[in-house]
Amino acid sequence: MGYRSNITAVFYTTKEEFSMMKLYIDEHFPQEFKGYLTVQGERAYVFKLYNVKWYDSYPEVQAFQRFVSNFLKFTNAHEELNWHYEFVRIGEDSNDIEDTYSYGAEHILSLSWDVEVCI
Repeated sequence: MGYRSNITAVFYTTKEEFSMMKLYIDEHFPQEFKGYLTVQGERAYVFKLYNVKWYDSYPEVQAFQRFVSNFLKFTNAHEELNWHYEFVRIGEDSNDIEDTYSYGAEHILSLSWDVEVCI
């Protein structure tokens, strides 16, 4: 079965710059994950995967990581752009949480633990 994680990433900008960022993402985002990428409002793309094996050795994970690296290089090379990235991976263990974000991010992803009683 293997170790499983939940993944959420968001790529966002201003409403004015969204069409330009949309072109970049449409052209560069890994094809194997495009079905998990949705537009959120007028300024963001959200990427979500649940209950997946997310190992650095997997080719599709490497493709996602390359995209993020190139996205950040592009935004750093064009300082006038207001593009941001945030990522959270929650593993099966309660202390296995990874979060990364770009410089100047608004921290729009938040993590909360909740317990429900289902009888």
